[in-house]
Amino acid sequence: MSQVLLKIRGVPPWLLREYLLELGATAGAREDEMIGDGYKATWSDERVPLPGGTLSLTQLNIMLEGDEAVLAALDPELMRKLQRGGG
Repeated sequence: MSQVLLKIRGVPPWLLREYLLELGATAGAREDEMIGDGYKATWSDERVPLPGGTLSLTQLNIMLEGDEAVLAALDPELMRKLQRGGG
């Protein structure tokens, strides 16, 4: 079993759940858990201050656990969804 830790800023937990649903995952036993075919995703969020200290962003710490080949295929698909432009 392999593990991959992703640290993503500016994506709320509800949107991560939507992205994982679009990739075929289903809700896990906890609110911060999704189960896919051959992998499990869990996450926590934290507020991370930006330089200057007056603003902060939500950072998701996403742990993907599963078969190495499954994670290798999932990573680019999930990262494509997680890339968000400013606006």
